[in-house]
Amino acid sequence: MFVVKDKGGTVVAHAGSMKEAVTQAKARDATSDAGHTVSYQFGPLCPSGETTTPAIRTAATGANRDSDAGKLSYAKGLSSQVLQRYLEYLDQHRVMKDGSLRGWDNWKQGMPIEWYRDSLSRHVHDAIRASQGLPVPENASLEDLLCAVIFNAQGWLFELLVTKSGNREAAC
Repeated sequence: MFVVKDKGGTVVAHAGSMKEAVTQAKARDATSDAGHTVSYQFGPLCPSGETTTPAIRTAATGANRDSDAGKLSYAKGLSSQVLQRYLEYLDQHRVMKDGSLRGWDNWKQGMPIEWYRDSLSRHVHDAIRASQGLPVPENASLEDLLCAVIFNAQGWLFELLVTKSGNREAAC
């Protein structure tokens, strides 16, 4: 969906293509006061009804904010379902074999990259086997195996980033 706005930011036309939107805007001009010149701002209409320009974004209601260009979008880049399932997995694995409970961020204290690499390889292999209906150790579910893959990939990346930044985000 494309939108055409006048110089004041009022939406004057919107259509499925820019050509249709411009045609609508021109038709509107033809019915307006003679000699009235309008400058237009063009941009795609997002599903939320907002339009975008390089510097600002304007909602269909007229509210505007700085452009989100160059800003990370955690809501779009991450899945809340996956994060929830992953945290459930972490919570289940906080209980150690001796019955004691480790902290949520215990892993941030640091582990050798080799541990992450070896465990990641094993869990990827097991996830592939589980997806093919083949037996895996402890009859682990595919979801649990994929969560283990996320954990080990994240831990390995964390250690690489700590090496670069020196910031371990020490456990509280």
